[in-house]
Amino acid sequence: CVAAMSLKLLLIALCTLLVVSRSLPLHKRFMENEVGISELPNQWFTQKLDHFGDSTDTFQQRYLVNDTVWNQSSGPIFVMLGGEGKMRADCASGHFVVNEYADIFDALIICIEHRFYGETQPFTQYTTENLVYLTSQQGLADFAAVTKHVISQYGASKANKVISFGGSYSGALSAWFRQQYPDLVDMSLASSAPILAQVNYPEYLQVVSKSFVTMGSSSCAQTIQEGTNQIAAMRQSQLPKLENQFAACTPIEGEYDWETFVGAIADTLAGFVQYNNDNNGYFPFNVEALCQKFFPSSGGDSVDAIASFVRYWNNFGGSNCTEVSYADSIKEMSNTDPNAPIASGRAWYYQTCSEFGYYQVGSSAAIFSQDISLGMFLQMCEDLYGIKPLDVEQNIQDTNRFYGALKFTTPQVFFTNGEIDPWSALGMHAIDATPSNPIRVMKTTAHCADLYPSIASDPTELTLTRSYVVSNFTAWLAM
Repeated sequence: CVAAMSLKLLLIALCTLLVVSRSLPLHKRFMENEVGISELPNQWFTQKLDHFGDSTDTFQQRYLVNDTVWNQSSGPIFVMLGGEGKMRADCASGHFVVNEYADIFDALIICIEHRFYGETQPFTQYTTENLVYLTSQQGLADFAAVTKHVISQYGASKANKVISFGGSYSGALSAWFRQQYPDLVDMSLASSAPILAQVNYPEYLQVVSKSFVTMGSSSCAQTIQEGTNQIAAMRQSQLPKLENQFAACTPIEGEYDWETFVGAIADTLAGFVQYNNDNNGYFPFNVEALCQKFFPSSGGDSVDAIASFVRYWNNFGGSNCTEVSYADSIKEMSNTDPNAPIASGRAWYYQTCSEFGYYQVGSSAAIFSQDISLGMFLQMCEDLYGIKPLDVEQNIQDTNRFYGALKFTTPQVFFTNGEIDPWSALGMHAIDATPSNPIRVMKTTAHCADLYPSIASDPTELTLTRSYVVSNFTAWLAM
């Protein structure tokens, strides 16, 4: 089993080409090399290690191309940007809604894996010295180089406009791709894109808490809140009982073990909100069903209700206990082998320390433990990479200064967010919409819902959003 704290805060994923979950068997790895509708052959591009320095080192970057419906005279070029995980084999052949859009626009589809993830490995070790080449800016430069290569390879012209796509981290990358390379990228779709870097992010669990009320029930949220309070009260005198109820893998010893434990509870529940009713089918049920199954309104022991859920979810993910050891998490995350199961987690956590933050702390406005502290996340940065807390703060400020955070004005970027998506607080809001930067906030939908293929039962807001994407792209392509 994998330490719950080892990937804490990494519920950002499960969107475009990626998934890194906060608890590794918590979600099925979205980037696993699963058989798709039709697998396309891997292609490889010799990429510069450093686009902004003197190094002449290179590495091989993986990408896919689907040209089956492309009209070379006028069809656009769709570029699906990779994120913090391995690229799916069916990325360009049916897993995403871009194939539906490609049929409409006669588009070429390119999928590009992000450096340091999946099979795109610049180094044989994920040491801190090597991870300095893992940045969003280097990643964007990679995407630009591969896109130009494919354009040349296919003999495309200015008539074949480039449209980038991404969700979650790669949604932010999609917006920034258009921003940083406007002469190459003509327009972008940025789904669930957290373009505001933020160290302290209590809003995540606050949105999750509200969504348990709106998508589950007020009694469900109240049961979780009561259970959280009772767990806190049991810490001093009934800790062995808690360890037994939650099938802890090891004894809970010290503050960071405790935060790992209560964080694991929040993580498992939050995942159901983040991916509520998406079209992936990775979760066995939605928030409403979860509440009915584990937190019925008939009353009962709130702590035991939460424990029953956690034990169920551990078993669902192939584990027979709940990981609570901070030291074990650090040991696991310190593995520098890029082929280790934790490799994507080590790489992504480095990016949170060096660029983004996104640390999902507790607060009085959430139904989860207030003991989930910023200090633990920052300590992980120092323990894993030697990055001091003040440096983390400065890194996040530098990111916002470079990209502009929510002061985003680059035209022809379409932003989408789900109303119950916990990441929506870091993205563009409907009030900021302009004709050149449309922003759609979809009721009842969660993280990256609009990136998946449409089905008959999609909410009206989701169906309308996809229609608006098509109409906006049609208008922009005609400009």
